[in-house]
Amino acid sequence: LSSLPTYYIPRDGSLHSYQDYITLLPNIDRPEAFGQHPNADITSQIIESRNLFETLMSLQIQSTSSLAESKEDKVGKLASDVLSKIPQVIDYENTEKLIGADKKPLDVVLLQEISR
Repeated sequence: LSSLPTYYIPRDGSLHSYQDYITLLPNIDRPEAFGQHPNADITSQIIESRNLFETLMSLQIQSTSSLAESKEDKVGKLASDVLSKIPQVIDYENTEKLIGADKKPLDVVLLQEISR
């Protein structure tokens, strides 16, 4: 069982009481819910990002010409496209307010990167 108070076995009850309990559960599970260290969330996010880029690369039309781009060039173009969509300046104070007081490890890293 989880050490977090959010996750517990509900008392015996009706179907409606179980449905109510389920609606109270968070949409995103914290690593601690499964007995993992909070940094496990960062590793999971890195893996998801890598999978996203690999999927995007696999969906691109394959070139058959002899001047086909290398994988590195394709990744570079994709990364440049993603970077072009990110704002140049991210407001630290506003972002910190949006995150709130309960900062996860990934939130701390985000704020550190914004302050650079």
